[in-house]
Amino acid sequence: MIRHYLKAAFRNLLGNKFYTTINIAGLSIGIAVSIMILSFVWFERSFDRFHSKSDQIYRIIQTKRVFEEEEITGLTHFGLVPALKEDFPEIIQAGRLFHVYWPGVEMSNDTGEFVKNMNELIVADPEIFDIFDIQFIHGDPATVFEDPNSIILTEEESQLFFGKDNPIGEFITIPTQEGEDDIRLKVTGVVKSMPKNSHFHFKHLIPQKRFPMGDNSSFVGGWYTSYVVLPKDFNPDILTKKLPDFVIKHYTAGIEEWVKISYDEWIKTGGYWKLSLQPLKQIHLGEYSFWEPYYIYENQGNLFRVQIYTFMALLIIFLASINYIILAIAKSGIRAKEVGVHKVIGATRKQLIYQFLVESIVLSSIAFLVAIIMIQLFAESFYGLLEIQTFYRYAEIVFILITFFGFTLVIGVLAGSYPAFFLSAFRPIQALRGPLFEKVKGMKVRNSLVVFQFIITVILIISSITVYKQFVYMQNKDLGFEKENIIILRNLIGNLYFSKGHELSFTESELRMRSFRQEVLKHPSVTNASYVAPYPGKWGDGGYIQKTVKIKGEESETTHVVHMGRIDDAFLDVFGVGISKGKNFSKDQALSTTREGIIINNSAAKQFGLKEPVGKFIYTDVWNTIKDDKGEEREENSEESLQIIGVFEDFHNRNLHEDIKPTIYFPLNKGGYYTQMLAIKFLPGQMPDNLDFLANTWNDFTEVPIEYFFFEKEFDDLYMKEKKLAQAFIFFTILAIFIACLGMFGLVLLATEQRTKEIGIRKVNGATIREILNMLNKDFIKWVAIAYVIACPIAYYSMNNWLENFAFKTALSWWVFTLAGMLILIVALLTVSWRSWKAATSNPVEALRNE
Repeated sequence: MIRHYLKAAFRNLLGNKFYTTINIAGLSIGIAVSIMILSFVWFERSFDRFHSKSDQIYRIIQTKRVFEEEEITGLTHFGLVPALKEDFPEIIQAGRLFHVYWPGVEMSNDTGEFVKNMNELIVADPEIFDIFDIQFIHGDPATVFEDPNSIILTEEESQLFFGKDNPIGEFITIPTQEGEDDIRLKVTGVVKSMPKNSHFHFKHLIPQKRFPMGDNSSFVGGWYTSYVVLPKDFNPDILTKKLPDFVIKHYTAGIEEWVKISYDEWIKTGGYWKLSLQPLKQIHLGEYSFWEPYYIYENQGNLFRVQIYTFMALLIIFLASINYIILAIAKSGIRAKEVGVHKVIGATRKQLIYQFLVESIVLSSIAFLVAIIMIQLFAESFYGLLEIQTFYRYAEIVFILITFFGFTLVIGVLAGSYPAFFLSAFRPIQALRGPLFEKVKGMKVRNSLVVFQFIITVILIISSITVYKQFVYMQNKDLGFEKENIIILRNLIGNLYFSKGHELSFTESELRMRSFRQEVLKHPSVTNASYVAPYPGKWGDGGYIQKTVKIKGEESETTHVVHMGRIDDAFLDVFGVGISKGKNFSKDQALSTTREGIIINNSAAKQFGLKEPVGKFIYTDVWNTIKDDKGEEREENSEESLQIIGVFEDFHNRNLHEDIKPTIYFPLNKGGYYTQMLAIKFLPGQMPDNLDFLANTWNDFTEVPIEYFFFEKEFDDLYMKEKKLAQAFIFFTILAIFIACLGMFGLVLLATEQRTKEIGIRKVNGATIREILNMLNKDFIKWVAIAYVIACPIAYYSMNNWLENFAFKTALSWWVFTLAGMLILIVALLTVSWRSWKAATSNPVEALRNE
């Protein structure tokens, strides 16, 4: 019997090619897009779940408010882990990871046959092998770190360095400064690389014992990522409640040394220091995103983006399913006589139900197969368009496909249920004559689904325009500085210090940096060059610190929180920042060893309440290099008075999510320590032509390859998240409009079939084509209007909340809503009018012939 149902189903589908094609196209596109999006979501939510103790592992997070701004960090003092293990016996294991950021320093095999930059070296405790599932190929995890001068390589690194899988006993050499012995590390283990869905990756591991840190007392600084393992089914809140007392016990002395007041007084000012536990599974999509290179983790996920994509995937498959059901309803009216004929010749209701359900399931199964083919053909382009990545294991592929195939069958059953149970219930005379259409016409659920489709579509259109408008606003806003025609060289701190296999001394490297800058300035296309630690838009990239300063008046003293950085005399010129009052640093002052003055921005002058700030003094703690009785240099922190010599124009030294901060610049002084980068300004249009000159000049000073980036592109990449969101919204909006149009086409088909005889009678009685079109289109325009009225306040509320994340944002303009309404109306009219025109221009004789 099933064979008969299948033959009848295929015969009917092939006999109605247009209907079948539309149904398969809409449903297969919805399934394919949803599978690809949810595969990305699956990948993002799978991070770190492969560890056997993933439910027990937590990362330590520090939340502190030392001055006026809260800072959240995943970096802790190296002494934190030993103290936690000592104070809390419930902690089973605890370990640390630390990224040794040593740019420019190269590591090689013992014969010097292979040289590699050492940026990816990770320091680890041996407990890390008990905490995480790191798979060893060679070596024993219990003993690999017994020797402080040991190193573990990944499988790929083993091949690169030694050309073999088992390099146990070989040595890797790391050069040091002239006059010091090179570091030789013995290979004691080879491991598999961490999976892509790991929140951290490494290529080399060395033991913590290789870098002894000395005093444990402060606890307020540090560069370590700390992890703890708790017992199974242990409530982490129990440990979290004990952490405030732990902070008081271990952090008080360090905090008091930092803030220069007692711990109790500091608490009264609103300061706090908190430790919390972040579950391992929440790290990738957690709320904390930290800056590299001092963090070992990478590819920080975005929970909001994952949630948006999840919602979009479900929405797309839902809209596609609705369309399939609507088209099934539309087609069922046409098949009324078929039902009547079947019943006249003896078909039972049960047989008709099976026939309709089998036909619907066959169609949805074909759509699923087409979707799989589409995924194979377009997955790479799709992921490239939305700039997302994913990967699969075989078991995950099977699970995803089985899940979606089951879902597809459910859609088929739902779509086939209406004609199966509704049409099969009619007596033959009803099916052959008329009342059927009256019942179909009264289906309010159908109209509600269409309105819902248009509500979603209007919201997506408004959201797409708003997100793109905000992205364009950020790209084009006057930032207070110039970003064009600037190249920034990376890692001066390491790359120019490195020569002939060894680091230079500080003095030699300082002279080398100055000489390189002078050579660059000789080129006629170079207008200026500035040593930069932070550069506009990259607040965290070294150099900026947050501190309190005091303004002493005749009768009172006020305290302000500012951000401080160091620049040379060329910084403002290279980035086109103007001086509004006073003067800039002089060339001699900018590279001198004394602080003759500071410059501040307009926001700082306003916050200080200084109408004429030039010549005024501020007071703050400053680190100075002093010599002791033995003539040895050491750093000492003391309060100094700093005279304001100039005020520069405000510029966005952070991205547009944040306000412009009150900022103070010191002269660079000894440039070597603070100069991670060199910004070079070229004449307009001549920058790309002189890259060879820049590379050749660089090669005269160091054998380390040059590292550079175009500042304009780097700054624009700050808003990559908004760009990706805009692209996603535009894509999903176009897809939703297309699917909505398919659904509307199905309804037009139903309406024209219902009213074929009415149209014929009206035309015979003199109705014009325009009158017929108005009659057929008015219901659809009404549905669009209802959807638009409902969608606008929802879209306004949603987008207004989203824009609140930006300190500088575009406006929710009225024209955005008007454009969305006009666009959806035009699309609806074009979709409806095509079929309406065909019905309105048909020969009335054909419609009335069987009467």
